[in-house]
Amino acid sequence: MKNKLISILGAIVLAVVIMPITKVNAAPLEASDEATLRSTILSGGEITLTDNIETKEPIEVSNEVVINGNGKTISAAEDFNTTNINQTILSVNEGGKLTLKNVTIADSKKYGLQAHQNGILIIDGVTVKNSNFGAILINGGQVTIKNLTMIDNAYGIEFGKGDGVTEASELIVDGTIEGTQETMLHIDLPNPETDKISIKNTENTKTTIVLEDNKLVVKDDKGTVIGGTTTEVKADLDLSLKPVQTPEPEEEPSITEETAKGDSPEENPKTGDNGILYIATAILGVGATMLVSKKLVNNL
Repeated sequence: MKNKLISILGAIVLAVVIMPITKVNAAPLEASDEATLRSTILSGGEITLTDNIETKEPIEVSNEVVINGNGKTISAAEDFNTTNINQTILSVNEGGKLTLKNVTIADSKKYGLQAHQNGILIIDGVTVKNSNFGAILINGGQVTIKNLTMIDNAYGIEFGKGDGVTEASELIVDGTIEGTQETMLHIDLPNPETDKISIKNTENTKTTIVLEDNKLVVKDDKGTVIGGTTTEVKADLDLSLKPVQTPEPEEEPSITEETAKGDSPEENPKTGDNGILYIATAILGVGATMLVSKKLVNNL
């Protein structure tokens, strides 16, 4: 009876100890080549690039993924498959949400990026360059731009509607857009009398898109025109150019006098120092629990 009770208590303590330690030692997903990038995308979650990656086939995302580019480049290989209808380097499809950070997309045979049929694409610190078509295709999906640079593409952002696409294309401008293309925006709608596109400028954006003389115009934070469409926009297109609100960022906790004197705030539990703290605390907890257990057993 005594040994059984001690074994049960020991198992409970061990389970509690292992939980935080497992979290501390969990390694982030990393990718350094095409095969690894594809497999980690299927797993979902956050992925950090550790090397430049060349892809021979279009990469499609249908789940929630964050790619931290780490300053690296994803590019189309010389022998990229051009027989595939979708020759975009990275596409996010229905059910998918792709966030790209600090990465360059280069040398696409067609488009650099695509948001297709309800797919959500968030661009934050991204450069798209040397695309044979547009830098970005919004094909019935939603694109939010926080920081985008487009260099030497045939044109910039295209609003399109391919076969089987039923949703409207939507662009939310929530930061800065820069580019070397005169045609920074391009509209390619086969049925403009029935199709719609939506363009929204948030209250916090530094770059805005407005409609002037039936042309879409991109302006910087000083009101200077930096690009737009070179052709007139058909009047029957639904362009929603009114500012939209974005959630206010949460305020960082202020530094108290105690903190300034050397009392450090609570650290991230994923750091190595706190891992040691977990282990030390666990050892003390095991000792105390076993001591109490022994006394309880002796009193039975």
